[in-house]
Amino acid sequence: MKFEDKIKRLEEISEIIKNSGADFDEQLKLYKEGSALAQEVEAELDKAEQLIEEIKKESQKEN
Repeated sequence: MKFEDKIKRLEEISEIIKNSGADFDEQLKLYKEGSALAQEVEAELDKAEQLIEEIKKESQKEN
């Protein structure tokens, strides 16, 4: 699943839970799915941050 799709799904899950659009069991299932997606998104953001830092360091060396 692409990063943008993960964010979109997290938003959908949040809205469903917030609006109580699901019964308790379904909310638990959605919470579990959302938690897993949030961890994946966080890991991807961490990797992107590391890449940006590496690019900055390389750029500073060139200057």
